[in-house]
Order: sequence, then structure tokens, then C-alpha cells
Amino acid sequence: MKAEKELEGLYTDIEAASECGDGGAIATLSQKIHACKSEMETAFKQLESVNLKYERRKAPFDLRMTELDED
Repeated sequence: MKAEKELEGLYTDIEAASECGDGGAIATLSQKIHACKSEMETAFKQLESVNLKYERRKAPFDLRMTELDED
């Protein structure tokens, strides 16, 4: 959530820079926004990978629990 809050702040800042016509700040903030989005995308890819591993490892236990519940 840290990156999402940072991104929200960057959008606010770039909007203010745009209203002031500050091209230098807009360029800098655009780069920061891109980096933040890339960081978030990487984090989501890592989460997806870990979640898949978890689901694969959990499946046999879920099956066993179902079997135990049926007894």
C-alpha cells in the first residue's frame, strides 16, 4: 500500500505542476510515476508467483481435510 499512497501523492504533485506549467517538475514527476508503477507491477508479479506456489502446496492438505470431513 505504500507504493499506492506514493503514487497518489505523485499524481497530486504532477497535477499541481501542470497547473503551474512547470515543465521540469512534470518531467521529473513523470519519471517517478513510471518507476512507482513499475515497482508495483513487479510486486504484483511476485505476489502472483508466491500465491501459485502456495495454492499448489495447499491443495493436498485441502483434499485430505475434505476426506477427513467425509469420515
